[in-house]
Amino acid sequence: MNKFLRKNNGVTLLALMITVIIIIILSTISLNSIKGKKGIISETKDSQETAEITRTKQELLVELAEQRTVNPSNAEIDEYLNHLEEKEIKTTEKDGKYYIEKDGKIFEMIVNNNNKISSLEYKREGTLTAPRIKNIQIIEKNETSISIETIAARMEGGTYFYYIGTSENNFGNYVSSNSTGEYTYTIPTKDTDYYIKVVAKSADNQECSKTIKAKISSIPDSDFEYKVAWQNGKARIIITNEIAYGYRVELSTNGTDYEKTREKGNLNDGSTVYARISSTTYTGEAKTIQIVDEIKPELSV
Repeated sequence: MNKFLRKNNGVTLLALMITVIIIIILSTISLNSIKGKKGIISETKDSQETAEITRTKQELLVELAEQRTVNPSNAEIDEYLNHLEEKEIKTTEKDGKYYIEKDGKIFEMIVNNNNKISSLEYKREGTLTAPRIKNIQIIEKNETSISIETIAARMEGGTYFYYIGTSENNFGNYVSSNSTGEYTYTIPTKDTDYYIKVVAKSADNQECSKTIKAKISSIPDSDFEYKVAWQNGKARIIITNEIAYGYRVELSTNGTDYEKTREKGNLNDGSTVYARISSTTYTGEAKTIQIVDEIKPELSV
């Protein structure tokens, strides 16, 4: 009888140990399925993050679509980034790449070969603190100098450094620096293209740069007067103001290939026309004219 009880107790203890081991194994599997890298909680969190990234990206793309509608421009990149900055969405440029931060998420702006924005690519969570130069404006020009004003974001306590050269890839030595963003360059030679570069360095030593092309021309400056005629959805621009004797008007649709003409047709709504005055020796600075269909269509019943 005692032998039977001892044997039975041994079997019961063994069964209990096996049961406990099985429960531990099942619990581990259950916890991993809930909390593991591929668990329910992890997958739910990943899904939420993906949804937030998608939502933020769509909001930025909606802003781009609205900007293209309201202000179509060949300078699409700067126009879009400046538009975002006005809405307190941070942007910056580094090594020729553009970045946007919204709701703690950083996206890279992908630009195609036509210098148009093609897409946004999510990079990481974080905050952009680097400065960005929004624009360099020529505020005054005379026979020997060009004065500029630099408009930048996140430059409190920062310093601007000024360069000038006759090649886009060669600016020579820097000529000066200050904290105002305004500077007057001395221009030694007329009718020569100069590349003006400004480097903005923030108080925490992060920097960005921007370059513009400018020159002092022997050609008289002119604000072009023009009219636009529409037919079958296409526009024709005609320069109407008088030009001094010995000079001529030249027009271009790409800023590179100019024709000696006062008229340019087959233009679309949002097209840009470049107009300049030239002589047999010199060419003046080009002015941009935006073609906008300002007459809203009316529905006739």
